[in-house]
Amino acid sequence: MVRNYKRSNDSRSYKNYTEQQLADALTAISSGEMKFREASVHFKIPIGTLHNKMKGKHTNVPGHQTALAENEEKVIVDYMLAVASWGFPFSTTEVQLIVSSYLKLIGKNVACFKENTPSSEWVTSFVRRHKKTITNTMSKH
Repeated sequence: MVRNYKRSNDSRSYKNYTEQQLADALTAISSGEMKFREASVHFKIPIGTLHNKMKGKHTNVPGHQTALAENEEKVIVDYMLAVASWGFPFSTTEVQLIVSSYLKLIGKNVACFKENTPSSEWVTSFVRRHKKTITNTMSKH
């Protein structure tokens, strides 16, 4: 797994517009002020993107889906916060063991985890996904 992906210079560009530009373009199309092609040129948004947004297609976030569901990750975050409030922060290995035991408890097998235990890279990504609620700090002990 790559930690910090760097796109090459000759790769395709993605989403070179703001959410406000997209909202304005969709409003102009739905109100009849502009046609798809005119809005595409004016707001510099691909015409296919405008069609898909108007029809409600491709609503998922880009990238690989997470191994655990959002509610499952929330359970783990809540548990970590509760134990950390007692003065016991977690190491990477302890997070791996907690996730592994949680998966065993609920009877779920995650194919991308070796022996149903997440990798240290997964823990790094997990902390990054939940950086607003948990932080990665080092203990001196």
